[in-house]
Amino acid sequence: MFFVVPFAMGQHYIELKSKPVHLRLDSFYVSEVIDARAIKREIGSTNAGSGESEQPVYLREGISKSFKNYIDSVVTMDKTTRAIILAVEELFVSEQAYLAYEAGYAKLRVSFLVRENENYYSLYQTVTNAEGSHIDATKTHEERIRQVIYKALHEFNQQDVLQLEKKPYVFEEAVFTSPFSEIGVNDDLLYNEKNTGRFYSHLTAYGVYGMTVNSLGLAYMGYNYNSAHKWFIPFDLMVEIWNDITLNDTQLATMKSVRLSYFRLGLSGIRYLGKNFFVKFTLMMPIGREDITYMDGFQQKDVVTGISAMQGIWVTTKTKFGVNFGVSCFQQRLTSSIYPWNFGLQINAGFTF
Repeated sequence: MFFVVPFAMGQHYIELKSKPVHLRLDSFYVSEVIDARAIKREIGSTNAGSGESEQPVYLREGISKSFKNYIDSVVTMDKTTRAIILAVEELFVSEQAYLAYEAGYAKLRVSFLVRENENYYSLYQTVTNAEGSHIDATKTHEERIRQVIYKALHEFNQQDVLQLEKKPYVFEEAVFTSPFSEIGVNDDLLYNEKNTGRFYSHLTAYGVYGMTVNSLGLAYMGYNYNSAHKWFIPFDLMVEIWNDITLNDTQLATMKSVRLSYFRLGLSGIRYLGKNFFVKFTLMMPIGREDITYMDGFQQKDVVTGISAMQGIWVTTKTKFGVNFGVSCFQQRLTSSIYPWNFGLQINAGFTF
């Protein structure tokens, strides 16, 4: 056995709450809880610290005392029944930040033991999981730990304890490590999702309120989001479905009708600010057609191109299928004889899926 002193760092502590549960143990009681993990280290990580930096997560009183105090305070037990020792072999919590919500996970692996003449025997082993989507998954890790404890006890409570086969149980030699040590790193693929990406789509309606043109349109944005990175670059497509062009006196005197239709393609740079907020910078290329009918009946049809830029704040709700809202400063320059430039405010509202 050896011990490595952790480096000084921020840490996140969890204290289990004594919230009552409807669980009565019929044929056994929990006499002891043992931290039987081979690697004695944090139980996961969270982004609860300032600057969104990772912090290791610990139970404030340690696994053995925290579990025992919680079980004694909320579970109905008869101490004249069979004494069972709870050996906690794995406890792991994690969280995954998505654009529209945060997902939290907890995993518990335990063995139910009996002790006879200083020897330990295993009667049953189980793995229980809990997960949920929340505005702030860090604040609900405690709830999920209580859920996996309840599930494990409830599952064992359904067994015929007297009929279970006893198997010799040997504790692995404990190793205490720093949270930064490479020894015993948990690579559980189900819960360690930090570096995995997920594709998101946003469909929104937008309105531009400009100095020379007001317009309405539909916008699509798609991207692969990875929570390990603060910045990501989505693809943008906007289709203008209506515009109201302000003509000057000269244009009004010579033009009978004006029609301008186009779409915009481009890329954005988006940075996660925290919780629901993002900052977004967009650069796009408009491509479309301009149709002008003059008073004398002459028709002019031209292809228009140009450049558009937007800088703004984007907000999403913390749900799996979220609502999003954005406000941006808008600038545009076109190769149009009637609409050469515009700047103003663009507002987007729509859905994330």
